[in-house]
This record gives sequence, structure tokens and C-alpha cells, in this order.
Amino acid sequence: MIKNDAKEALKAGTILEGGNFRYKIAKVLGLGSFGITYLADIINANGEKTNMQVALKELFISECNERNGEKVKVFSKEEIFKEFLRKFSREAKNLHNISHDNIINVFEWFEANDTVYYSMTYIPGGSLSKVIEDKGKLRETEALETAEVIADALEELHSVGLLHLDVRPDNIMMNGGKVPVLIDFGFAHHFDENGEPDTSIGLGNGTPGYSPMERGTYQPGNGVPCTIDVYSLGATLFKMLTGTEPPTSSDIFNYGFPVDELHKAGVSDDIIAIVEKAMSPLWKDRYQTAGQMRKALRVALHKEEKEESAPAAAEQNTDRIAPMPKPAQNSDEEEATRIELPEETQIVPTSGNYNNADESTRIELPEETQIVRTGYSGSDEMTRIEGMPPMVGQPMYPATPPKKNRNALIAAIAAIATIVVIIVVCAVTNYNSGWLTDLFHSPVETVVLE
Repeated sequence: MIKNDAKEALKAGTILEGGNFRYKIAKVLGLGSFGITYLADIINANGEKTNMQVALKELFISECNERNGEKVKVFSKEEIFKEFLRKFSREAKNLHNISHDNIINVFEWFEANDTVYYSMTYIPGGSLSKVIEDKGKLRETEALETAEVIADALEELHSVGLLHLDVRPDNIMMNGGKVPVLIDFGFAHHFDENGEPDTSIGLGNGTPGYSPMERGTYQPGNGVPCTIDVYSLGATLFKMLTGTEPPTSSDIFNYGFPVDELHKAGVSDDIIAIVEKAMSPLWKDRYQTAGQMRKALRVALHKEEKEESAPAAAEQNTDRIAPMPKPAQNSDEEEATRIELPEETQIVPTSGNYNNADESTRIELPEETQIVRTGYSGSDEMTRIEGMPPMVGQPMYPATPPKKNRNALIAAIAAIATIVVIIVVCAVTNYNSGWLTDLFHSPVETVVLE
């Protein structure tokens, strides 16, 4: 359909009386085929501006309506306009009843100027389309995060039988440049549990590249066609990752999915698989719900975040953690030691032996350093030394000597004790029998051979 023209819009300064608020038109924000969106100030009873601005959407169909002063006049296709009037009101009511951070919030809807208006949150900043244009394309993590948030929003819409039917970068605003919010429900349809829409207006063909083939031939009563929004989200993800418009569904059906284009953009195989599944030309081959696609995106996002954080973590650890020589293992005790040292720590070689080595290492630490015992795998422990303020009231204890040194000391004491016992026994027996004295004083006989 042909889009509305700016000359058909209400003039700046026009005042509209809503059910709960009074609005003063500031400027035109957007022109579509089915409506005109304005930026409006909420004013008080005296006509003074408040500190609140809203986006105000007016039903105005270019093929049916023309402006007569401020009023909207129907010049053709009156039945179509009346049907859209009912649909527009239901759309506003449905959105008013939905509370989701990533779906536009509708404050109220009202009739004026022989048409219908509804006011909603004004989101400053550009659309996702503008962000992609400025950056060329988005990083994989950023694209996955955005797609996951929109999938969650679609899951909420589908739970109440509402399909957006126009998911694309132009209809996703980036609140504050970061938070995606789904807007523009001009094509939205409400379905009952049997797939019957609440309006006789067809689904239309949608935007090329973002609509699947079955949209134009959808037959009511075949269930809620959630896979249409799933396809559109897949196409939006394609645009985020490549910076180029997605192919039409008929091109994918006839020539296959353009995997090479995603590879050329540096997209990983896991993410390509998600996009390809979401954009399958046959609806039965796609994710059947937005929730299924959201879960797949969450798994891929978790993997991407893990891969991105791993190199940074490795680089940080090499700066602060130095491996120490591991003591020889014995059957009684096993230890593993890792020491995290402040930058000002001094490591000084000293004389002595350490496990039969020629020298040992003495570590000079700042006075505020504390030694902390931390858990380790199995029954092992590891010691981490970190710089931190001294702990008040904690007594200092002398270091316990290594176990091998204690064993050597015990052996030396035992040897000395044995020698002392032998000397005492010899002295006592010599006192009683004199055998030791006789031994040293016995005459030596000399035999002379002739």
C-alpha cells in the first residue's frame, strides 16, 4: 500500500482530548500506509506542557482517507476503513493489556476527529535499522542478545494470540541505543485458539525479505501461524549479522539458503544453523514457536560469551599467577601450591637446600599480605597469597618445620640415646666384674719362631 504523505498529517500545535490526558502535537515521527505517528506533549488543563512526551498514533489510511481540517474524511472503501477502525481499537486494547519491557507500552486509546488514536511510550533514539546502518553490521554477541530479547517479546505476544506480522529492523527501536523495543503493530492480528483471526482483513504479503511464502495464502482455521513471526525474526537476525537485506522466501525456496553470504561476514556455523532454520521456506521446518528459537539463541549466546571471555581470563591469569615447584609427593600428605603475588612482591634467592636443590626461594611480601588457605580439587589444598589489609586480633604463629626435617631429628635423637645406653651398660658391668679393665690390662704373649 502507498504510504501517507506529510501534508496529510495534523499540524504542530493541534490539541487532542483523550480519555485521561490532553495532547499537543509537536511533530510527525512516522508515516505508514495505515497511520500517522506523532510526537505529542501531555498538557495540563491550562494548556501548559508537562514533563511527559508520548508517541501518538492516528488511524489514517492513504487509500481511504483525506483530511478535512482536523477531521478524517472517508472518500473511498468505507467498509475497509470501518473494519480497520475496529481492528485498530482492538490492537490498542490488546497492547494496553500487555506489560513487557521490550514491547511498546500503550497508555490509552480514544476516538477523535472521526478516527481512532492511541498514545504510547515515546522512545528517543534510532531504530535497529539505523544502528545497523551506522555500524555496517553487529557483532555476533550483540545480534544474538537483540534477537533473544525480541524472541521473548514475541513469545509474550503469541501467548495472548497476537501476532506482530511485521518484525523487521525498522520496527525495533533501540531505547537509549541499547534496549530493543518492538513497535508498530499496524499489521498485527489477533487469533483465537483455532487460528481464526478477529478481523476479515487478510494478512497481506508483508515486507519482502522478512515475510515467508505462506503469509499471502494463509487460510484461517489452521492454527495460530506463529512461524510467520519466527521467519521475520530470522530475517532480522540475518540483517544484523551481515548488514545486507535478507533474500526473499521464494529465492530461498528456489535457490537455497545463502550460507556463503553469512560465511563471508564471518558468522560461525552454529549461528548460521539458527538463521537457516528460522528462515526455512517450509513452515514445518522452522522453530515452531518463538520460545523454541529463544532457547536456541540463549545456548548460542552462552557459547559466544564463554569463548569471548576465555582469552581475556587467560591473559589476566598469566599476569598475576605464577606456578611454584610442587613438593615431592608422599603417602601421608599431598599439596599443590599457587601463589597470587602483588606487583610489589620481591623474590630473592637464598642459600640452603630445598628437595635436594642447590638453593631455595625466599619471598618478601608487603607487611599487609595475608596467607589464605583455599579449597582445591579432591583432598588437596592450595595456598594463595594475596595483598589485603591485616586482620585485627589475629595472632601470628611460627611456621611448622617440614615433616622430613622432623623425621631426621627423631632419628638423630634415637641414635644418640642408643649410644648412651651402650656406654652405661658397659660401665655398670665393668664395675661388677672388671672385665673391661682386664681386657685392656691383660699381658700380651709373644711367640718367637726359631
